[in-house]
Amino acid sequence: MNRTPMKRRGKGARERTKGMDKHTPYLCERAGGVWLGFKVPKGEPHSDGCQCEICGAYIGDVWGHRAHINERKGPADDNIWNLIVAGPCCHDHDAFSDGGLRCGTAEALRIVKEKNEQMGIRRE
Repeated sequence: MNRTPMKRRGKGARERTKGMDKHTPYLCERAGGVWLGFKVPKGEPHSDGCQCEICGAYIGDVWGHRAHINERKGPADDNIWNLIVAGPCCHDHDAFSDGGLRCGTAEALRIVKEKNEQMGIRRE
């Protein structure tokens, strides 16, 4: 039986993409970037001017730099309180044991809380 690419990846991958995508424009703005949209030509960036929220390094496009702070266990974990924009120097599961983040999970949660509050986003 032939399986489509989405079926090969499984339902969990579909849910994950949908949940993270919903918050990506906001994450871009929170990281100091400008959101260019989902419907950009293939190979073009979805955003511009984004910076790593941990170290401040320029990363350009937010796409590919969204990271979960606490391990994702389901679609509910794809929320703006559990996602951080982190560059490759600050997000590496092989190099950093505490959630794969250079600063650790507690500091990442503090950074996200502070930035969300500056943007006027309150926890529900």
